[in-house]
Amino acid sequence: MISYVLLILIGALGMSVLDGDPTSVSPDEWAIYAVMLYSTWKLIQRMVDLIRENGEGL
Repeated sequence: MISYVLLILIGALGMSVLDGDPTSVSPDEWAIYAVMLYSTWKLIQRMVDLIRENGEGL
């Protein structure tokens, strides 16, 4: 789970560094955004699985 959180944080920092032109989005920023979305989705899935394993309802 820590790896997903780190990917999200590093992605946010990377997008800030690569943002040379605030009026448009570069392909690099789109790729980082996709990694951040994937990491967020996997983190949420993992958290839901842990909640289900521990027997707590959502």
